[in-house]
Amino acid sequence: MASSSREVARRPEEDVPDPDSKWGWNGTFPNGGLAAGIFCIIALLAMTIGNHTGRIEDLYLVGTAAILAVGVLISIRNRRNAWRR
Repeated sequence: MASSSREVARRPEEDVPDPDSKWGWNGTFPNGGLAAGIFCIIALLAMTIGNHTGRIEDLYLVGTAAILAVGVLISIRNRRNAWRR
């Protein structure tokens, strides 16, 4: 006989510490952001070599690379000082 309560029948939980662990490795790639940042800086600076005649493109490319380099440097500094917190 059906009850009038709105309880949902639940299966017992599996003994898994993390729900994503059953799908495989779920760790982090700690140096991935640093490697991607350095690669993008190199790629942006490499784009300045080309057949364009205006220098506005170079200013945008170098400026973007400089902003990205500052972000990478801040990230490196924060990693080195993380143990102090």
